[in-house]
Amino acid sequence: MLVPFKDNAHGLGLRHVLNPVATHLTDTLETLFRNFHGQRGYKNSWTAFQMELALEEVFFGRLFCPQSKPYSISLGTDSSNPNSLTKRRGFLGLSPIGSASIGESPPPIKIWINDPIQIMRVERIFPFTETLQSEPAVIGEALLRVILSDLYDRNEGISIHHFKAGGLPLLSKLVRYRTKEQLCRDLCERKGFDYPMTFSREVGMAQAAGHDVVSCMDLGLNGVKFFTAVTFWDEQRHPKARWNKRDWVEVYNATEAPSNAAEA
Repeated sequence: MLVPFKDNAHGLGLRHVLNPVATHLTDTLETLFRNFHGQRGYKNSWTAFQMELALEEVFFGRLFCPQSKPYSISLGTDSSNPNSLTKRRGFLGLSPIGSASIGESPPPIKIWINDPIQIMRVERIFPFTETLQSEPAVIGEALLRVILSDLYDRNEGISIHHFKAGGLPLLSKLVRYRTKEQLCRDLCERKGFDYPMTFSREVGMAQAAGHDVVSCMDLGLNGVKFFTAVTFWDEQRHPKARWNKRDWVEVYNATEAPSNAAEA
């Protein structure tokens, strides 16, 4: 790299230019870590990723991970690609963080994590963190989606709206009935959602944000007539949330009565 200017007595040298830039990047990272550690979130995660890429360019003139290249170009920090803001300006540039993401997807997880279970857990938690400033009903539906993802052991094709569509799925069995409050309290307070499940983690995050998770989930269940019949122990009577994909419970309001089929 050719630097067309050098340090001088007027404060216009290379160090005077680089120092505030590097300080801004490191201070931003430190602030994100201090204020949002463990909370994730779209803006926080992508901003931290962008700061890390920018610092690699500032201190080393290159990226450490080749897989980061397309993201560095989109985020503006790449110093070699003509489509990058940094290359076009001739000095470090930061594009809007939305330039590198699709929807509310997290930064590229596989750069840091190889374990498919951990990747699935992060992908499950990440969208939930975006709901923590939303209305209780939105948080409740997000919590219910997390439970279903834990129980189905997948993240795709999970929607609480499927449970508002009508009757029981084919070959399913109605085994008991619960009021919405009873069901929500059981799910939130009983043990069993341990690793690799993530529901307990989300409950803790919602509580830390000041939300009553039972009330949130109660609102999230509005319109739901049937829900998974979760058991909270395994064959050795150890706490373990499980569902056999066949048994269901009927859900009803406390001011109503269960159906005859549920009481049979």
